[in-house]
This record gives sequence, structure tokens and C-alpha cells, in this order.
Amino acid sequence: MNTHRYLLFGIAAVTLTSYAWSGSSQEFIVASVKLSAQQNDIAGDFGIGPAIPTGPVATLRFPHTTLQGLLGRAYSLRVFQVSGPSWIEHTYYDVTAAVPKGAGRSQMAEMLQKLLAERFQMTVRLETKESNGWALVVGRPPLKLKRTSLPGKPTVDDPESVPDSGVTIEFSPGTKKVIRRGASMYGLALSLWGAMGEPVQDATGLKGAYDFTLEFEQGEGERMTSVSPASARRALRECGLDLVRRQIQTKRLVVDSATKTPIPN
Repeated sequence: MNTHRYLLFGIAAVTLTSYAWSGSSQEFIVASVKLSAQQNDIAGDFGIGPAIPTGPVATLRFPHTTLQGLLGRAYSLRVFQVSGPSWIEHTYYDVTAAVPKGAGRSQMAEMLQKLLAERFQMTVRLETKESNGWALVVGRPPLKLKRTSLPGKPTVDDPESVPDSGVTIEFSPGTKKVIRRGASMYGLALSLWGAMGEPVQDATGLKGAYDFTLEFEQGEGERMTSVSPASARRALRECGLDLVRRQIQTKRLVVDSATKTPIPN
């Protein structure tokens, strides 16, 4: 058995919002955006980059991070909600920015949005779509979820989880077992969205963070982080959860144009 650690992480109507800088005039004191010397994929590193801190910091650092990952952090979106040219998923950058004193998380996110737009000469738009998706719901009892014993305060991105939440995947022939600790139902829904490639929204009404195990069927040639809807439903039902079809409102950021090589520092 092999064990790995990963971040798992029809349209009815569309609303488009073109990018226009409307935040504060505040900018990073100085910022460096450059191609990473290492352009190969690193095992367990999906180019997402660290979360923007909730409290004041002197410097923001995003090493070996894709433009898709940087935009996800800047706009508080998951990487699968950011689309554009294929290279935004596989080209890595190192970003370092000195933060003005007293700037909070929202200000740092706005400054990062502006920095990326300028250095990549980028045009983006936000789309809100109503799409065919899935609702994560409570299924037939018993509910096999255990309240986590992991310590820590909730995060800004996932207000029900804990900072030390994690996922371990164990692979055996035809099966992958996903062991989650300190995960919220909101976080589980987003993970399923990323794995299934279809929108998933939490509708369980369950609050707080949980420990649980899901065992999925692993199809031949299937990506390690991919899950079919049928396999997901079977695994969830074993925990007392389920997925039901539903129209889901989703938000996406689309990169219409950008330069692969950022403007020099």
C-alpha cells in the first residue's frame, strides 16, 4: 500500500464582471515577480501557494506558485475556479512583496490583484454561473463522522475547519482510501468539487470540523486525485452522507489575456 499526502482540494444563467481595479490605492512597498528557477512539478506541491495571512505581516512570499494559484489566493477562489491559457497551471513563479504597515488580509489581497494585473499585463473577468452540480447532504443514518480533537482556531478560507486539518490518501489495487482530519463539510464539498470536476455545495447543515474516512474506487488510468460521481456517492453513503443533483451558483475567474513572462522587477 502506498500512502501520500495531498490537498484535494449545463449553464442556466451567466453574470460577467470585467476586471477593473477598484480597491484602495495602496500598493506593496516593493515587489518581485519572476519565473522560478525550478519549473518541474514537485510531488505534493500543486503550485497553490500559501494562504494570505489574516494578520499584519512585513512580507508576503509565494515560492514556486502558478499564476492560477496566485489568482486563487488573490480572489479567495480554489484553483479549479480559475481558468485561462493552459500555461497558468504549469508555469511556476516566485513572488515576494513588502507589505505596508498595518495592511490586513483584504488589503493584501487587493494589492496582490493589482500587482498580478500589472506585471502579467492581464485581463480577467469574474463569472457567476448557475450550473448543474451536486449538493452534499446528510443521507441515511448512522452518521459516521467524529468531531475532531485537533486544536486550533478556524481559518478565514474555511471558517469551520482547523488550521492543522489534513488529508492522507492510501492506495491499494482498485481502491484509494482518503483519511480526513479536522475537515468541515464546506471543505469536503470543495474537495469533491475539485476531484469530480463538477460543482459541489455543502447542504448538510453540519457545523464544525470532523475526522472521517472515505474509500473510493480507483479506475485504471484515473488521476490519483480524481473521483467519479458514482464512486463518490458510494463512499459518502458509508459515512451517512450523500450527493444529490442540484442547480448550483458558482463563481469563476477567467483569464482572457496575460503574458507568460512578467514585466521585469
